[in-house]
Amino acid sequence: MPDPLIIVEVLSPSTAYKDVGDKLAHYFKLASVAHYLIIDPKNSHIMHYFREVPR
Repeated sequence: MPDPLIIVEVLSPSTAYKDVGDKLAHYFKLASVAHYLIIDPKNSHIMHYFREVPR
């Protein structure tokens, strides 16, 4: 998808640190991304990171 508005990740134990750190920073460098959801199925938890995106 060329200009995603929302990115959703399903957390895994082996990549948890990368999903919450490196990927979060990388995804918000994309101008179109307004929401990043990280789903933690082990703990039944959803983390929602967001920002205002100029239109």
